[in-house]
Amino acid sequence: MSEEKSLSATAEKEVAGRAEELTAKIQSIETGGAVDGPGIRYIVFFQGCQFKCLYCHNRDTWDFKAGEEKVIGFLVGQVMKEAHGKANPSAVQEILRKKLK
Repeated sequence: MSEEKSLSATAEKEVAGRAEELTAKIQSIETGGAVDGPGIRYIVFFQGCQFKCLYCHNRDTWDFKAGEEKVIGFLVGQVMKEAHGKANPSAVQEILRKKLK
């Protein structure tokens, strides 16, 4: 009987953790961006831009229905891959959560 309670509690935590997972629509990812400033950057283009700037050079991001829905875990994994495992995954996740709110 105690095993069932343990499994149930574990399952509840897992479901609760997944329910809190933040998602975002990704249009594309560029691993060696050098446009709009000095240095080379890792760039994530999010889908659904509402500004529609006159001279936008990435109009593909305007459509809110396009793009792939990804969870933050995917983006954290991509950052860790590019950083060769040297980034702090908790810090990366926290930064992404703040930026996506």
